[in-house]
Amino acid sequence: MPITYSVDFHIPVKELASERSYVLEVDRALTVRQLLALLAERFSAIRLLMKYGGEKKPPVAVLVDGHSLDMEELIPDGSVVRIIGAVAGG
Repeated sequence: MPITYSVDFHIPVKELASERSYVLEVDRALTVRQLLALLAERFSAIRLLMKYGGEKKPPVAVLVDGHSLDMEELIPDGSVVRIIGAVAGG
């Protein structure tokens, strides 16, 4: 049975045109790190952003159902994942 995530982008993702959300179906639950890697494969905006991240902290905020998870935590099936870009000025 596939695992489904609703991914809301709060950064421009040209592959999605004017839409800001994307439904992702995968075979098994993903960690936050795995989800970001998969999104980087599919979307150039995520791929470019990930170049600026470190091993432990990505260059974007990732909220899962409104909460921050560790990079190695599994994201539950049916979760809403929000990808939020950095805001200049601190």
